[in-house]
This record gives sequence, C-alpha cells and structure tokens, in this order.
Amino acid sequence: MTIKSKLILLVGIAIVMLVGIGAYGLYNEDAAQVRAEKNDTLRITPALLTGQSVRLVNRILIQSMLALQHDPKAAAVNFHRAHTLNYHIDIIQSDLGELEGINKSLAEVEHRAKETNADRIALLKIENTIIESGIVPLIGLLNAQQFDEAHTMLDANITGKMPEFSKAASAYQDRLAGNLRAEIKRTHAQVELDKWIFIGFMLFAFVVLIWIGTWVIREISKGLKAAETMAIAFTKGELDRPVVIETKDEIGDILAHMNTAREALRQTLKSIGSASVQLAAAAEETSAVSSQTDSGVRQQQEETEMVATAMNEMSATVQEIARNAADASGAASAANTAASSGQTIVNRSVATINQLAR
Repeated sequence: MTIKSKLILLVGIAIVMLVGIGAYGLYNEDAAQVRAEKNDTLRITPALLTGQSVRLVNRILIQSMLALQHDPKAAAVNFHRAHTLNYHIDIIQSDLGELEGINKSLAEVEHRAKETNADRIALLKIENTIIESGIVPLIGLLNAQQFDEAHTMLDANITGKMPEFSKAASAYQDRLAGNLRAEIKRTHAQVELDKWIFIGFMLFAFVVLIWIGTWVIREISKGLKAAETMAIAFTKGELDRPVVIETKDEIGDILAHMNTAREALRQTLKSIGSASVQLAAAAEETSAVSSQTDSGVRQQQEETEMVATAMNEMSATVQEIARNAADASGAASAANTAASSGQTIVNRSVATINQLAR
C-alpha cells in the first residue's frame, strides 16, 4: 500500500468517525427534542390546562354566588348597586366560552398510558356534567331572575359536584406529575446511557485512529530507516551489503531503485578495480621497458660521444688532408702550367720542323 493510500485511509476513517459521532450527537439531540415535545404535549400542557379549567370553574362558581346576591331578598343586595346582574352573567359566559376551548384541547390529548387517559376522560365527564346540568341552566335562571331556583341549581348541580370535580382534577394532575417524574427518570437514564455510548464511541475512534496513525508512521519510519542505513553504507563505501526492503510504498520503490544503482555502482567499481590491476601490470612492463630504453639511450649516448670524438679527430685529419690537397692542387696547377708552356714550345718546335721539312 502506498503512502498516499495509507494517508487517504487514515483521513477517511477519521472522517467516518467524525461523521458517525456527529450523526449520533444529532440523533440524540433530535431524540431529546422529541422527548421534550412529548413531555410538553402529553404532560405539562394538559396539567396547565387542567389548572386553568379548575380556576375557571371556581371563578364561575364565585360569579354565580355574586350574581345570586342581586336577589332583592339577599342581605348583600346593597353591595351590588353599582352594576347590574348582567355584569356577572357576562363574566360567567365569557369564562364558560374559555372553559369550552380548554376542554376541547384536553379532549384532543391522547396519552400512551390507559390509566392517564381514563383520568382525563373522568375529569372531562364530571366537568361537562357541571357545565351542562349546572352552569348553563343556572345562566337561564339568572337571566329570568329566578333566584330561588338558581340557589337550588347552584347547590345541587354545581357546589355539590365540586368535591368530585376537584378530586378528578387532582387525580389527573397527580397522574401527569407522576408520569413526568417517571419520564424525567427514564430520560436521565437514557442520557446517561447515551453519554457512556458516546464516550465509548469516542474512545473506540481514538484507539482506531491512534492505531492506524501509528501503523502509518511505523511503515514510513521503516522505509526511512532503511534509506538511512543505505546512505550510511554508501558513506562508508560498503556497496556489497544489500538493503532489505520491507515496505511496498513509494519509499520501497525508491529503495529498490537505489539498490539497483548500488549494485550497478558496485559492478562498475569492480570493473574499474580489474582495469586498475591490468593497468598496474602494464605500468610495470612499461617501467621495465623504460629502464631498458634508458640503458640503451645511455649506451647510445656514450657511443654517440665516442663517434663525436672520432668525428672531431677525423675532422682535424680531413682539414689536414684538405690543406695537403690544396698544396698538391697548387703544385699540380704549376705543373700543368709548366706542361702547357712545354707543350706550346713543343708545338712550336714541331711547326718549325715541319716548315723546314717542306
């Protein structure tokens, strides 16, 4: 595997680990968001709506009692001179409309536990009974100013059922609170589990990355160590020791080429060594020949000197001979002249004789 492939593997695994950790974190965040939304939808909001429902029913009850004080026979009628009976009826109807909206929201809630749904249904049932058989008829009696019948309706169908309504509301709210506490406990346990899973995943990723990084570094270091060994061997001139190549990467390829170059250089130096031996032998032979040549030259020089001496002596002799020859030449010339004169005389004598003979 090449160094590039090793680094790509290391980076790829690191990216996969980071993506996995990030995905796990996002999943847990989404799960926590879902749990929070469910807690709000199935536990907190219904508990708040139940509290508002109880508050509105109690306020309707109070306004009904205040409305009954407008009875001319009531002792507190004088305290309500500043407003009419409709003032209380309007508040009751307004609260009743708000209460119907709250009950509609509670009716749309669907809990996972059957017991919780049963408590919710029981609360809505008793509340609807109070509204339909108590509050709505009470409003009609108040509008008709039938205060005695309204008193009876209030006591029988509203005040008399309030303990049951309060008990149902408390049971439902207690159930919701218990469910919330149980969910918080489960959430805490899940968060603890997720935390340990996350820590374990992080440790696993850390160990894997450290192991792969160590492996990559070890492989690269192994090649560099072999290259260093070869360089040291080159420095010491140890070309006959091959390097063991254990890596199959770019450094291994370089070492293989360097090993080939080392072998080629070793063979070249070996050839140069053989040629040097032959050159040394030839040099010895040349030295012997040179010694013989030097002896011959010396002998020739001596002979040349002897020849030169002889030639000098010969030159003196030749000069002497030349001088003698010159002297002889002069004598010969004189003799020749004399001979010529004699010949002339002879010729003349012959001519004279010839003339005399005629």
